[in-house]
Amino acid sequence: MKKILSFICIFICLLSCTKTIDKKIVLTEYEETVKKIKKENVEYSGADFVKANQLLDKLALGSLSNGTLKTEKTYRQLLNEAKEENKKDSLEISQYNEEMEKMKSIISVKVMNSEYMDVYSPKLQSQYRTLILEMEFKNLSEKNITGIDGKILVKNNVGDIIKTSYIKLADSNLLPVGHTQVDTREYPVLEDYDNIMELKANDSKSFKYEWEPVLIIFDDSSRMKAPDKPSALIKDY
Repeated sequence: MKKILSFICIFICLLSCTKTIDKKIVLTEYEETVKKIKKENVEYSGADFVKANQLLDKLALGSLSNGTLKTEKTYRQLLNEAKEENKKDSLEISQYNEEMEKMKSIISVKVMNSEYMDVYSPKLQSQYRTLILEMEFKNLSEKNITGIDGKILVKNNVGDIIKTSYIKLADSNLLPVGHTQVDTREYPVLEDYDNIMELKANDSKSFKYEWEPVLIIFDDSSRMKAPDKPSALIKDY
């Protein structure tokens, strides 16, 4: 009997001594448990906890029973997985940015001027607002450029994309080596845009304009294509 009692005491002691981070995940206790773990484990960054929440959401889909997550994972295992995912994301983003910078070093596209203009459409029998962009295209490469495909990202003062303006140009003599071309293009601001109020309420010159190349075609038929955007950079706008 004494041996059994001793065993029970040891077992209870071991349970009580288990670190919070090494406990199995319980959904109803998750938020409070994570608060404790943040104080006790400085090796995990804020980004690791954000990623852990995202991984937990995936785990939880269709796996819940009475508020308890059906998983044998501990908080430590979840956070370690999150840390590795963040390392992978960071590497992919770094490689993506490097490739995009290479493309931007081939052709420079700058918005020199911007303004709104209200245009009347006989077909729609109503007015609509259009964003007029005066852009400078410059060939910085050692080859003649015959085709450009890309985007001008219109961003507000906090860096959120509020409109994407597409550019597609093709001509056998579009941009010879070292050549600069200025082109004015119009982009309608339609009422069904999610950011219509922000676009209407602000002066076009208050926005930031960022060139995002997609494809560059040279006169020797060679091409430079943008890499796929990493999932970590894709947002729902």
